[in-house]
Amino acid sequence: MSALTPNEWTSFKSYFTAPHSQEDVTQYDCKKGRKSNFTHFFWNDKAGYAVELWTHCEELSHELLREGTAEQLSNFARNMSHLLNYVVEVNPKFASDERIFDVYSAICFETNNRRYPPEDQLKQNVLNLLGIEPKIHLRPTCWEVFKITEESANRAAVRKAYHSLIVELHPDKLRNDPKAKIKEEAFKLIQTAYVEICKEMKW
Repeated sequence: MSALTPNEWTSFKSYFTAPHSQEDVTQYDCKKGRKSNFTHFFWNDKAGYAVELWTHCEELSHELLREGTAEQLSNFARNMSHLLNYVVEVNPKFASDERIFDVYSAICFETNNRRYPPEDQLKQNVLNLLGIEPKIHLRPTCWEVFKITEESANRAAVRKAYHSLIVELHPDKLRNDPKAKIKEEAFKLIQTAYVEICKEMKW
């Protein structure tokens, strides 16, 4: 593997922490700092070049895990996914290399941890508390809150789910609870969802 000069490393970091397609990622030229049509060397050794790119990504992952922003990590994780799929395609033996997947898993884990700014992290914690699948817009439907589908909904089922959650998360029970703030927000979300369902169903 050829080492990158400081300028090449800066270009590599800038490129791989920005959003790109799989083609853009797998045809990145480390020496030119951009996507390239490539030389005869690349087409004779796709696997070797792809692994070289992955090795540089491993190095960059350590730096981003220490000091990368949420946006950089998110873009990098997506680009690593593109490259990982390509590496395994052109050199199947890497599909059994646990080290490769460990690096990718570490980046994805940290990306999820830093995905949301502080003001949105509370909303994400509320979704986690209620067992609702995380989503980009952080706004669950009223049906998701009670884990009831609109097609199978009836007033008794909704009221039962509502009262169960209200009793569990009532503010009177949250004294000295380390998750009090999260549960308070979940309590508000539950009340709002119940009102929305009642209006929608004309109950």
